[in-house]
Amino acid sequence: AREAREAALEAVRDSRGLSLIATGHTASDQAETLLMRLSRGAALRGAAGILERKGRVVRPMLALARDEVRQTLRQLGVAWCDDAMNADRSFFRVRVRHEALPALTEAAGFDVTRGLSRFAALAAEDDAWLEEEATRALVRLSLPMAGVGRPIGAGREAAIASSEPTRARGTTLRVAPQDALDVVGLRALAAPIRRRALHGFLRQQLGPLS
Repeated sequence: AREAREAALEAVRDSRGLSLIATGHTASDQAETLLMRLSRGAALRGAAGILERKGRVVRPMLALARDEVRQTLRQLGVAWCDDAMNADRSFFRVRVRHEALPALTEAAGFDVTRGLSRFAALAAEDDAWLEEEATRALVRLSLPMAGVGRPIGAGREAAIASSEPTRARGTTLRVAPQDALDVVGLRALAAPIRRRALHGFLRQQLGPLS
């Protein structure tokens, strides 16, 4: 559903010659996303949650809670639509929204929405830096071995860090596909850098990975 929605928005953007697509994601959406991903054991990249910008999509209301947005709309006399699926508790996000977040707020004694959203923003910054360091390490450790047992997919061009813009600086470092890595150098890397470098190498060889 997300892919279909993004494709439809991109088609409208392109047909009208627009520069960006702005969505209405809020700090409340960010807090929900963070709790959902942490419950699944997400690493720092997953904890980054909803990014302020991804390609041509921007989310200018991530600093505002959902209730603040609705209050502002009421003051402006602007109507909005509520998706009926947002009340269907068969969905994990809806249960987090109506059960988990209120329970956490009650346990903490204050609204935790902004704190969780702020953590996600900081995680995005840290993850962007780690990705850049991993990309630099991968460039150093890559060993071209043309003609010697080339792995599947080794001829395709790929971004090592990510196919998305780097979160903190809006750029993506790219290197040409290689055939092997210096394993001694790989083992010498700090674990967070090593894990990202290895993941980037596998994406380079095989394409997108879950």
